[in-house]
Amino acid sequence: PPPHHFIVAAADGSNMPPDRHTSIQFYVINTGMVWLEYGGTAQCELETETTLYYQTEDLYLDGEARQYPVEGSRLSARMAIAELHALRRAVEEARHRIPDTPIVALLDGTLILWTIQTEPDQVRKPLLEEYLQVLDWFAEQHIPVASYISDSGSYELTNLLRIAICARQTTCCRPPTPPATEGPLALCRSLERIRDAALMRRHLSPGERSILFASESQILKHYREHEVRFFYMHTGEEIARVEIPDWVAQDPDLLALTHAALWDQCRRSGSQPPYP
Repeated sequence: PPPHHFIVAAADGSNMPPDRHTSIQFYVINTGMVWLEYGGTAQCELETETTLYYQTEDLYLDGEARQYPVEGSRLSARMAIAELHALRRAVEEARHRIPDTPIVALLDGTLILWTIQTEPDQVRKPLLEEYLQVLDWFAEQHIPVASYISDSGSYELTNLLRIAICARQTTCCRPPTPPATEGPLALCRSLERIRDAALMRRHLSPGERSILFASESQILKHYREHEVRFFYMHTGEEIARVEIPDWVAQDPDLLALTHAALWDQCRRSGSQPPYP
């Protein structure tokens, strides 16, 4: 069970991308944040913020040279950073109003900035460093951060099983002619179509979570102590993927608080599908 008295804070975002066919170039990032108190005086705060970006230094990551326009994956990264800043503001406000109370900080989606992992260093480094600096603050404050992924399309665990049964032959990675109907190769081909969530559904009961796993995304090599771990949790209806930084995964109390708060949130969603 979660603590008798605790707070859940969350943030999410959206954006309006730049349109090259308009006479004025701009983009918009919206962030929404909320914190909710449970077991105390039942206080809450909801806030939204909309920011218009139109200056040259906003439209390009290198404003002087007008290089690397903020669009596509770069805009997605900008939005992820804005969401994390909004989450920090929500937590700071909650702690100011209700000090000395456990807090869980939640995001929607992934903690992995995989969309910029192939960007050049001059693009990736400043975006990633700002993101990690905010995560540094959460680690210093000992406040767990978790991202919740509904309807995850991940195949990482089933790929792990495919490696386990693999005969270590290069021919296994090419479709045989005719197709294999039995043996390890046929099993490998079958696993190719099974998502992690479907695999976990056979092993988890409502409220339970899996063991912890480590993601192998290349950009995580630059995440320092914030390398992403994840687990799967049965929400009562679906199998959700929950991502956490390594410092949360290494702390049994923070991990238990995150798990308990998420399960409590899912049970509170009423007639809607279970969701924090």
